[in-house]
Amino acid sequence: MTFETLLSEMSTDQKLHAMDLIWSDLLRSGAVVPAPEWHSKVLNDRLQKVKDGELQFEDLDTAAQDLRNEMREGKDS
Repeated sequence: MTFETLLSEMSTDQKLHAMDLIWSDLLRSGAVVPAPEWHSKVLNDRLQKVKDGELQFEDLDTAAQDLRNEMREGKDS
């Protein structure tokens, strides 16, 4: 059985669990996973927007609470 065939037979939950296992294994092995070039462009664009006053940072607790609120609102719809 090929990896592609196995994936096509997995549920979304199973695929997400497999991704988690793969990332955990990569971290344990110390593998270096290079970021794609487009990451640098996105980060540089965002940094420039912060410098220009178009964006501002939010602390992690506030951002997490905002996400929880958005998820809660989505469930109520």
